[in-house]
Order: sequence, then structure tokens, then C-alpha cells
Amino acid sequence: MITNDKETKTIKSDVTVLDIIEYLREVDSARITEISAEVGISKSSVHAHLATLEQRGYAAKEGDQYKLGMCFLNLGASTRNKVPHFDSVRERVERLANQTDERTQFVIEEHGQAYVIFRSFGQYAVRARPRIGQPTHLHTSASGKAILSGLPRERVREIIDYWGLPQKTENTITDRETLFEELDEVRDQGYAVNTGESQGRFLSVGAPIRTDESILGAITISGPEKRMHDRLDDEIIDLLLGVTNELELNLTN
Repeated sequence: MITNDKETKTIKSDVTVLDIIEYLREVDSARITEISAEVGISKSSVHAHLATLEQRGYAAKEGDQYKLGMCFLNLGASTRNKVPHFDSVRERVERLANQTDERTQFVIEEHGQAYVIFRSFGQYAVRARPRIGQPTHLHTSASGKAILSGLPRERVREIIDYWGLPQKTENTITDRETLFEELDEVRDQGYAVNTGESQGRFLSVGAPIRTDESILGAITISGPEKRMHDRLDDEIIDLLLGVTNELELNLTN
């Protein structure tokens, strides 16, 4: 469910702590004066927040610089491992990477955005964005379109109304009706294709993982556009659909 910020009461001090955490994530490390200027609170308040985070292991100090602490690694791993059937999907994603020699991913949807939660690299895989756990717009990727194709249309409209259809490249779909037409096609054929819609000269194909009641997520195979295009119909799509069908049978029986 997407929450409307204007209708939800928030606690200012909590928002400030999260702003500090997100800033440190972006810059790697920073001094108190830099954090104060970025977040817009006094240096003494920044110091108090950082002292609390450091005491609990969520921040670490090196000289006069602060960075995020390793407790976040434990939180992230715990969060990912609680995704239903994660171990089963991870095994198949690794197998696909070995079979195709490309990059493979397991992607889920939360709050109307796509999150890569596991990635595996074959022998010739290209290492590209987004990073693990980085939210992206669903309409810009094969995995996102695969997930959207399995959601109720009203839910898709809600996501579009909230996040919009921002353009990442000249190939990104930015028109609502065009997106709905493509989602109908994805639903019929069982997979989605992303040709340079999120990153130029890159092609991805993604298929949803359906359970009895919902969409668990999607698996994608990605690589350079020319190489992927040459292998798409003869190999890549069959391997991908074979894995997602196998998962669906195991999850629903």
C-alpha cells in the first residue's frame, strides 16, 4: 500500500534521523558541519543524533567523519531473508546466471517501486545499476513491467498516480495508455522486454513469479542489447520461463 504523506502524521525527530542516515548513505562519510548544512538542523542536534546511532551500532566515527555502521548490513540481510521463498528463488537465479552467462536478478515490489534483492553474474555479465536495495520505477524495467502485468489494474493506476511515469531514456514509456497496452501484451506472452528503457544499449527480459493469490516478484536476465537480442528467441526466453514456471509449480503445490 502506498501512503499519502499529506494524510499521515509523522514524528519530526524520526524524519531527521532518517534524513541523516540517507545522507550518509549517499556521501559515504561526512563531518557534523556538512550533515548540519544538508539536513538543516544545528550541529549540536546532529551530534546528539549521531551519538545515539553510534551507541546502537548504526553509525561509526573515523576521525571527524561519520559513516553508517555495520548494523545496517544485518538489518538488510534479515529483511531480504524474510521475503517469502527467497532461498528457492535465489537458487534458480544463480542457475540462470550460469546457464546464460549473463546477469540475473530477483526483483520485488514494495510501496509501488521495484527493488533488486538478489543478483547473480554469469561469466560474461555486465555489472550495471541499480544497486541492491535501490528503489526504481516499475515502468522502466522488464522486471517492473512483469510485476505490473500481474497486479489489478486499479493498483497499477494507483502506482502511476503516485509515482508518475518519469522518463529515464528516450525509450522509456511515459504515456499511461501505451503502458497499459504493453502490460496486456506482457500478460498474454508471459514475459516483458526492456530495450534501453532504463539504460542505453542494454536489454533485459523479465517474467513474473505468480502464487495462488499474488505476484511474488520477477526474475530478469540482462545483458548488452546486441548479444541479448541474438539469443532472445532461441534460448533466453525459454530458460527464463522454464525457471519461473518451475517456481510457480513448487510454490502452489
